[in-house]
Amino acid sequence: MDLKIGVNNSGHSHFRMFVKSKVMDDLVNDIIKTSGLDITVVDVDGNIILPPGFSMKYPDDVLKDFGEYISGELLSFQFNSKPRLFKLGDQIDLCFIVSPIHYKKTSGHIGFIVGGPYIQEVCGDFEIEICDKLYKFYKTITETDIDSVISLNSTLQKVAVRIMDSYGRMIANLYEEKIRSLKNMNRLSSLYEISASLNKERDLKSVLKLVLNKSIELLEANNGSVLLFDELKEHLTIFVANGLSEEIIRSTLIKVGEGISGTVARDGKPKLLKKGVKDDKSSIQKSATLLNSAISVPLISNEEILGVLNVSGKKHDQDFEDEDQELLEALAANVSNAIRNASLNERIQRKIDELSALFDLSATIVSSLDRREVLKKIMENAIALLNAAAGSLMLFNEGDQLLEIEVGVGLPEHVIRDTKVRIGEGISGKVARERKPRLLKKGLQTQDSKSGRDNREFPSALCVPMIFQDKFIGVINVKEKNDGSNFDGSDLELLTMLAGQAAIAIENAELHNKLRDLFVNSIKALANAIEARDAYTRGHSERVTEYSVKLADYMGYDGEEIDKIRYAALLHDIGKINIKEEILNKPGKLTKEEYEIMCEHPGFGAKIMGHVKEFQSILPYMYHHHERYASGGYPDGVRGEEIPLPARIIALADAFDAMTTDRPYRKALDTDFSVNEIKKNSGTQFDPLVVEAFVRLVEAEREWIDSIIESSREEQAS
Repeated sequence: MDLKIGVNNSGHSHFRMFVKSKVMDDLVNDIIKTSGLDITVVDVDGNIILPPGFSMKYPDDVLKDFGEYISGELLSFQFNSKPRLFKLGDQIDLCFIVSPIHYKKTSGHIGFIVGGPYIQEVCGDFEIEICDKLYKFYKTITETDIDSVISLNSTLQKVAVRIMDSYGRMIANLYEEKIRSLKNMNRLSSLYEISASLNKERDLKSVLKLVLNKSIELLEANNGSVLLFDELKEHLTIFVANGLSEEIIRSTLIKVGEGISGTVARDGKPKLLKKGVKDDKSSIQKSATLLNSAISVPLISNEEILGVLNVSGKKHDQDFEDEDQELLEALAANVSNAIRNASLNERIQRKIDELSALFDLSATIVSSLDRREVLKKIMENAIALLNAAAGSLMLFNEGDQLLEIEVGVGLPEHVIRDTKVRIGEGISGKVARERKPRLLKKGLQTQDSKSGRDNREFPSALCVPMIFQDKFIGVINVKEKNDGSNFDGSDLELLTMLAGQAAIAIENAELHNKLRDLFVNSIKALANAIEARDAYTRGHSERVTEYSVKLADYMGYDGEEIDKIRYAALLHDIGKINIKEEILNKPGKLTKEEYEIMCEHPGFGAKIMGHVKEFQSILPYMYHHHERYASGGYPDGVRGEEIPLPARIIALADAFDAMTTDRPYRKALDTDFSVNEIKKNSGTQFDPLVVEAFVRLVEAEREWIDSIIESSREEQAS
């Protein structure tokens, strides 16, 4: 049967599958029983969906004639959401009822319920003769089964119309609920996919592009953008965009508190704007009638507002709805954590670069007695790590009371040769006199500067004193970031560290101890940055390090190997940077999926620290610290001697500290109970030789161990 009822061909592809479901089959049977009519369900193209065997009851030519007549009648009438009665011809009362299935979402129809045919009264021979000549469909019905064409009086006809209208609305509601469920499932699936992708992606721009593109796709938006604060948190700039011109991306600078995005960034509350309605906070000059629907939500992590996520222009000229805002807020929560993790990852990568530079410097200083070679190496590292265009290392000439350039990078030779600065004059001279570092912002000239240049020409700069044991040695200067930005506090901290290195190299005093302490403190800072995410594990890495080093000493390790164990223990949990806080801080038992994610942190840690050449020898210690002696651990499930002995030492120290400190899921266990648990697991979880040494350590150093445990509890309490 070819009923071309194309009133609103909106392409609801799910409708055909929906109607063919068991629920719909039962529902159509209920309509047939209730109304007494033969019922057919068709889509907006006139294709019969239910019942499947309807068209098999009649010859093709009969169906074609009837279909063409019905199609012409229906196409000539604009349906609203109410049923419509149709008659077949002028001289007979062969009728049927067409009830549209109205889809509110698009204000159109997705299908029709066709009831009939029926007659309003019993036909005589004359009417049958007319039908025989003009309508083969009627003839086929009457010759095949005269009872199939029922007779309805006006009252029963009204009842049938109401029944079909009610069922039409019911089908529409069921379909809308089905579409809503499918949409929600798709959105949940997309959120899961995004979360999984964000766990793997570490580059900030890639993270933001991924979430923005998915937001536009799921919300059927025309364009969108992610705006982040500048370093002073005074303005928002577009970090990534989709569907916006390069000119808009480049020129957009929104002051916090102004416009929609600026207000959302200031207040931390989302905004949903309907099309054609201008918000009183809007700074757009266009007429309200030209405005698209839009959503702007804040990016918030740990109660800190990081920026704003925007989408605009709902496709099909529709409005965004509350459920769209809720979805965008969920996506914003994902990207906020990703921004925080990516930023932390960048800081950690920077720390790694700094540590690597410190290693290089230590090797240079130890292997070379050439002061100039050492100072040149220090200056080159400063320029590279700070992404600076130029810099100088100036030594104090005590006889002449002058600062003179010893090493210059990116400076003309005559400047290096001729520059002489008196103590107290200019920026370098003031730093020499006050022995305090200076951080200068670009475009700002201080009263101490001797330059006659326009303020706009001044680049950002740093000047740090070199001091050793209260003795002033000189200053280190760097200027002009290559990307045009300002130096910040972390840059100043790094240059101060390098200035200390230079002072040590110049004085050549207690070189090894100073470098090692600086290195260990940097690793501790790195470990503390990870543990700061979880109050329960604060100081955990340092305590594991103390236990591991002491235990290694009891087992007869030499100083060099003990240092390797020290570094591996400090860094053993660094891979947790890639683990979500919800999993790290979960008070209850982890799900299988969460546990599998947690099991990835040793691999993450080895990958992160694998960039430092000098750490290659300690990577196996970090990587295998969760293996079990009798197998069954992770990440590789190796056993016995396959596990490096230092990793077995760290594993025991890690477990002991975990047992003797509070955790989200339980209170700390006492020392004796914890030691007994370790004994019970000797030969299964722990190496028996390590357990034996640890038991001796506890017996000999009980007061020391108790003091560490007590300190950890005081730290957690604070």
